Parts: sequence; structure tokens; C-alpha cells
Amino acid sequence: VASQPRNVQNTRTPTETVREFYKNLRLRKFREAFSLSIYRPAIDPLNQQEFEELRVDFDKMASAVSERIPDNLTITGEQISGDSATVFVKVMDPEGKETIEPAALIKIDSGWIIGDRENMELVKKAGKSFFFNARIDAHHNDVQDMLKRISLAQVVYSQQHNGQFADLPTLVAGGLVPKDIEGTE
Repeated sequence: VASQPRNVQNTRTPTETVREFYKNLRLRKFREAFSLSIYRPAIDPLNQQEFEELRVDFDKMASAVSERIPDNLTITGEQISGDSATVFVKVMDPEGKETIEPAALIKIDSGWIIGDRENMELVKKAGKSFFFNARIDAHHNDVQDMLKRISLAQVVYSQQHNGQFADLPTLVAGGLVPKDIEGTE
């Protein structure tokens, strides 16, 4: 009787799963990285065109990970409790200071994946539209934040200029809003 090939994913420990996930993300192997997470139901059904459309978002995610987590990923501990695990990863906070962050994992079919059950259900429900919806939500939040910032800049400008308001180039020139607001990004 021929032996069945081993499912490599199912043999990984939580720590090995986290290492592999971040390695693949850093190498921009997005399908491989997300297959080790609760995002598998969102990435697997994407056709090549849809995947390429989302690549810019995935690249941003990979860049953010590369900034926060050094190439030589440091794991400071692992805790397993039944079908849940936490792996503690050394990261850089926005101020450049080292800190420890937990990475949650769950056991599915005897294999560990990154994420939690509650969010896994949301991803499963959304399917391949998950990443597109996340993009819309992120852009919506960015626009909302920028509009608040412009409103506050207008208040400051108005207080400094006898109740007058300014156009966007004037607010940028005055340092009240960032110059990148003028770009399409």
C-alpha cells in the first residue's frame, strides 16, 4: 500500500506557522501566506485578474510587515490551550521601539492557522469579496479622516484670518494639511 503524502500545513506547530506566514508575506507570496490564515476562503477563489487588482493592497501589507517585523523574526513564546494558541512576536512599534505582540491561531482539521474563529466566520461569509470590501472600508475611513482633518484645518485658518476660509493649496502651503492630499493616492 502506497503511503499518502504528508500535508505539510497540518504538521506545523503554531510557531512554525507564524514564521512561515511572515516569511511568505515578506517574500510577497500572498496566496501561500494567506493559505496559513483565516483569509484562505477569501484568497483561494480569486481569479488572476482579481488577485492582480488586489496586489497593490497586498504589497502595502507586506511593506508594513517588513517595517514592523525584522527579517530575523523573533518569537518570544508560545501558549497552546486546546484548539487555540498564541505566539508572541517581537515587533517594532511606530516609534521604532521593540515590543511584543500576540499572534492568535486556531486549530482547524489538526492544522494551525493564524486568526480567530469569530473573524474566520466573517471571512467565510464574505468569501472572495472580503478583500474588496476591506479595501472599500479602508478607503472610506481614510476619506473620512482626511475630511475631518480638512475641516479642522479650515477652523484653524479661519481663526487666524478673520473668519475667512482657504482653498486646499493654501491649507497645504500653510502646513495645515499634508501635501500628499493633492495626489491621487
